[in-house]
Amino acid sequence: MAGAIKKARKESDCGLLVVDSGRIFPKTGSKVSKNGALAFNVMGQIGYDAIGLAETDIALGFNVMEKTLKSSPDFPVVISNVVNKGGLNPPFGKRYIVLEKNGIKVAVMSVVPDVDLEGLPDSSSSVSSLAVISPLTAVEGLIKEVKEKADLVLLLSQLDQDQTFSLLREIKDIPMIAVLGRPLGRLPRKLPNDLAKRFIWSSPKGNIIRKVKLSLDRDGKISSFETEAVRLNKSVEEDPVIARLVREEVLARDEIKRKELQERQKKILSMTPEEYMQYLAKQGHQKGPVSLPVVSRKNKSGCGSN
Repeated sequence: MAGAIKKARKESDCGLLVVDSGRIFPKTGSKVSKNGALAFNVMGQIGYDAIGLAETDIALGFNVMEKTLKSSPDFPVVISNVVNKGGLNPPFGKRYIVLEKNGIKVAVMSVVPDVDLEGLPDSSSSVSSLAVISPLTAVEGLIKEVKEKADLVLLLSQLDQDQTFSLLREIKDIPMIAVLGRPLGRLPRKLPNDLAKRFIWSSPKGNIIRKVKLSLDRDGKISSFETEAVRLNKSVEEDPVIARLVREEVLARDEIKRKELQERQKKILSMTPEEYMQYLAKQGHQKGPVSLPVVSRKNKSGCGSN
């Protein structure tokens, strides 16, 4: 991906806006925080202009994002319809940002479905302080302010496609296009005319990036809208800086795992049979006959004994 974005920047004859609509954190597992933190680090190195979030990102990665954004307050996270309870301020990032590319001022917003964040699997306890506003209510509440500053709204949507279409049709005060970050349902063979120049969808497997080239006419309406899918296969040259960053991270994690394994082995080898049985019980093994490992232990004189 980094290599494809780098190439697109070189080839672009106008301002290039690089965005991601979310689903950065894996859904479950012990690697949630580590992989999420690495993703943010890589995105920062690549130079993303705006990053949206999915509801699962917020629920799973609240603590990671809070830590990341406190140390990097200019990191371009946008979150329009999740706020701290009792107020309209987002827990981190901004409700929208305005970027100017090739003379066009683009306001970037991001919305998640109206869900209970606390009810999502493996959610952080910290999300109890957050509230999700209806996506339409949140966007409509920002439009009056945004249209004084921007020519176009780019909506990073984690809604399903029908909800995204509906929201696009509701907003009439300013041109809006949407990047759909959720898996697609079956698209009609031909999008309706009112959506054909207003809709981009991402790849559910992350193996495609989409390039969009658009222009506005004198009346501020979208006059041209061209899309191109770039497949992230072996033909895409990797970015050496990002590749090195990822390799170093992987090696560092492997080293931590190696040390943890050595410590665990050292601890087990120092146990008596009774301590080992207790250790197995704590690990969730069922009670009953257990084959103990035959280990070599050193006596006080330093000689090996079985």
